[in-house]
Amino acid sequence: MEFSLVTGDRQAIGGSDWTDILRIAPYGCARRGFYRISGAMPDTEDASNKYMERGTRLQDIILDLYEDATNHKVSRETSESPLTFTGPQPYLKANLDGVVYIGDKPVINVECKTMGDNAFKDFIANGLPKQYEVQVQYQMWLSGCHTTHVAILWADGWEFEVEEVKADPAIHQQLEAVAAAFWDAVENGREPERLPERAYTCWECPFRVTCWSGVQVEPEPEPITLIDSESIGIVGEYQNIDNQVKFNQRRLKHYRKKLDNIIDVHGGEFMAGEYLVKVNVTKNGQKRLKIKKKGE
Repeated sequence: MEFSLVTGDRQAIGGSDWTDILRIAPYGCARRGFYRISGAMPDTEDASNKYMERGTRLQDIILDLYEDATNHKVSRETSESPLTFTGPQPYLKANLDGVVYIGDKPVINVECKTMGDNAFKDFIANGLPKQYEVQVQYQMWLSGCHTTHVAILWADGWEFEVEEVKADPAIHQQLEAVAAAFWDAVENGREPERLPERAYTCWECPFRVTCWSGVQVEPEPEPITLIDSESIGIVGEYQNIDNQVKFNQRRLKHYRKKLDNIIDVHGGEFMAGEYLVKVNVTKNGQKRLKIKKKGE
């Protein structure tokens, strides 16, 4: 199907576009990226704008926290002086939140992220989402930085983490090839395939009407609804407790990794403030950790 909408100016491929270009689950949609980069007029306001505004308003706070945590001096993006880097082709562009320079050479890309509860819980359990890793690889390719520090703020719990990613030239080559193919599709009006019917991403997409216009979609059947207060209360309480348990399990796993790094440096028995830390190694090599307060 040829692209025939009234469009504005085409947009260069930016770091955040890679979630869509590569169809990274659960939110990526190449068709949405195609519309946006082609300059198509959206049908509705983009629901993600509120999250972008949150990140923009907290960006300076995150960079302050980063400077305090690392002692690095960061050159910051401003509306008057954006940190914009371009690639070997004019359709390649990356805007960075912050850069650490040595002389005139950019060496560390600082990417600011704010996370809600669910995203932060997932990060604690599984590390950086794939879309962030791809985004910062793209930024390092265009800027020449050898390292990215992803500065993450979980605002609700006011926790701050810095995750390091090293530049990978092999990934940069792959991104260059994919970008060229995607841009060729944009220039020639070749729309990527739609997501499956009722895909979660579609419901808040600003191009939903344009994308699905003229396509017959079967309505989803309504589920049985329980209305008695006891059932509703039991389901709600179970969900609350389940969420708390999963979150604490993820946090425990996250901090156990940090503690293992300390143990590797200081050995199997040491004092940390008022806490005695002891590690026993079993016959099969597993570490059994015991922590207790002094005097207990």
